[in-house]
Amino acid sequence: MGYRHTGTIMYLDAHGRHRKMTKAQRARDRARGFWMSLKKGKIDHLADHSMQCYIDGINAAMQQQEA
Repeated sequence: MGYRHTGTIMYLDAHGRHRKMTKAQRARDRARGFWMSLKKGKIDHLADHSMQCYIDGINAAMQQQEA
């Protein structure tokens, strides 16, 4: 598809929190997010990529950084 991340990558975990994680932690978190989405009747690989999810996660990270 030709998509690549650029700049600084910010990882938002399954709960929408900004986290610095190892590859193993990200893999476990992806599995957790997938399971959480199935329980809600959604497909995680699509549901958590809405702009509103990103905006909410980034706003929360900024507020936490200011505190």
